[in-house]
Amino acid sequence: MHFPFKVYAAAGAFTLLSTASALAQTPVSGGQLTYGLASFPPCLDRVQSNPNPAVFQQVVDNLLDQDPQTGKIVPYLAEKWEVADDGRTYTFHLRDGVTFSNGEALTAQVVADNFNLLWKMGKEGTAITAASFLTGFKSATATDAKTVVIAFEQPNAGFEQATTEKGLAILAPETLKAALPDRCSKGVIGSGPFVISDIQYNESVILKRREDYKWGSVNFKHEGPAYLETLTLRSIPERSVRVGSFVSGEIQAFFDASTDDLPNVEASGAAIVSGTSSGIAGVLLVNTSDPALSERPVRQALQVAVNRQEIVDGLFAGRIKPATGTLSTNHPGYLDQSKDLTFDPARAEKLLDEAGWTKGADGIRAKDGKKLSVKINYAGASEQPIFELIQQQLRKVGIDATLVAQSSAEQIEARKAGNWQLDWRTWGRADVDALAFVYSTVLSQNRGMTARPELDAKLKAIAGEADSAKRKQLADEAQKEIVEEGLGLPIREVTLLVPVAETVHGFGLTNDPFRPVFYDTWVDQQNN
Repeated sequence: MHFPFKVYAAAGAFTLLSTASALAQTPVSGGQLTYGLASFPPCLDRVQSNPNPAVFQQVVDNLLDQDPQTGKIVPYLAEKWEVADDGRTYTFHLRDGVTFSNGEALTAQVVADNFNLLWKMGKEGTAITAASFLTGFKSATATDAKTVVIAFEQPNAGFEQATTEKGLAILAPETLKAALPDRCSKGVIGSGPFVISDIQYNESVILKRREDYKWGSVNFKHEGPAYLETLTLRSIPERSVRVGSFVSGEIQAFFDASTDDLPNVEASGAAIVSGTSSGIAGVLLVNTSDPALSERPVRQALQVAVNRQEIVDGLFAGRIKPATGTLSTNHPGYLDQSKDLTFDPARAEKLLDEAGWTKGADGIRAKDGKKLSVKINYAGASEQPIFELIQQQLRKVGIDATLVAQSSAEQIEARKAGNWQLDWRTWGRADVDALAFVYSTVLSQNRGMTARPELDAKLKAIAGEADSAKRKQLADEAQKEIVEEGLGLPIREVTLLVPVAETVHGFGLTNDPFRPVFYDTWVDQQNN
């Protein structure tokens, strides 16, 4: 899904994507583009686990897509579909002529095989995302060559939107038969506009366009093959090297610039494309099984001890919004909770005083001989300045915070073991079912948290409620409970800043900005 992202001109002025200069030019086919990644994808199969899904995005298609302006679900590989039995039965009618890059045809049986395998992987714990999308899955059956019926034991109101997510992309039979480790290391075979041509581990992945591609989403801006002939996704872990490579012209765009990078890249004439994830606002999830964090006043104090505006102003030059709710402001289920997230250190101090946590000579609070300390788990060096500032803010009200930098694998293992107190989470999905993936103690990957039956019941009800108004009401109630009870500390919206060379046009980000879209991207070859 394309996201209605913003472009900041070199001088810092804001404009829409379709600038006058871009409109005056006609897209041209051919050429190559190199995109800098912060790390090499640990797994090239988004279905399994991929915190860096840029490669996967380019080689696969989905049954449906989602209009970025209205949230409406639109055709993609399925040209039409029906929902019946209050969201228990979904029937998809496939378009003709679609093939995977290895020549295999897209059929209803292939789609059914995809979902049956996804459900099996979900139960085995090898496809966590799929498990969250397929709650209550019963069967996927091909009724003829172009019609597939997916049935659920209970209503799954969010499944229609879920089919737009890349975790439910349709893969070729050859990939379905492959061993999971091979899918991670060699990548998948899809029906998308690009195909993996070469993999240099820990260095780069080269993609070539499919010359026969002609079945893109209705959200795409053109038909037929992608404009770019070659797309190289190159791992450049050191941020300063990414900036230098961009300024020198060695790469034409790169992942997630910091505001410190912007003066150098803007001086080169680049545009800064920004995209905000439509989903959970970046949040420090709270492990309520921890003795100190099991206390409601402590969680509430944490909520108002964090100065979100100081974080975005000081670290992001105001280009990123502070969290004002459990969900991002561009999410269809967004609820404004800014009053409950207002910085109020005096209230934080009062809550802790009344709960019996008193300050010692070192300024840190304690009760019954135990200091009030928390550990903040996070993965990604780019996030560290945020938590260093939060650490300072919490100390001012008497809370000692320790930062625990982890690899993605270490963070996942800590979650599974329940070995965490505050854990940095992001999750992009433009449906209110996104709440369950992060906050449910039943449906999500969280371990060690105490049960919260009322909230878990609401999150389960959201998944099964077919009436949109009732579903929104349930989501609002869940969001209120999350913030008021301090079950999560929303910090900032998840926005990425991507520098793009002035020779590059049509570059886009999705509702998950970690997944750039290159199908409509083209380069000015005379000046490239």
